Amino acid sequence: MTPRLPKIPVSEAESAQMPSTRQSFEERALRTFTCLMSVTGSSVPTLSFILAEDEVRARLLVLRELLDNKLATSVEIYEGASLLWTELAAEV
Repeated sequence: MTPRLPKIPVSEAESAQMPSTRQSFEERALRTFTCLMSVTGSSVPTLSFILAEDEVRARLLVLRELLDNKLATSVEIYEGASLLWTELAAEV
């Protein structure tokens, strides 16, 4: 059975700010998020990048990565030099 992503609450204000699905790809502004994933058994975090329209979509991708990688313990998400948030893997 494939694990399902947890539901992320989105307010009406956040929904209104999201681009409609009818916009072309070129019209959507993508932001670059830097991710540092801590993995069990390694002292060096794994570096990856996410291109997403906003924090909500970036968080969905980070949560999917945490679900897919059973050794992952946490992911720190940065934009530029600013730490935006940290996601912790759920303990099973």
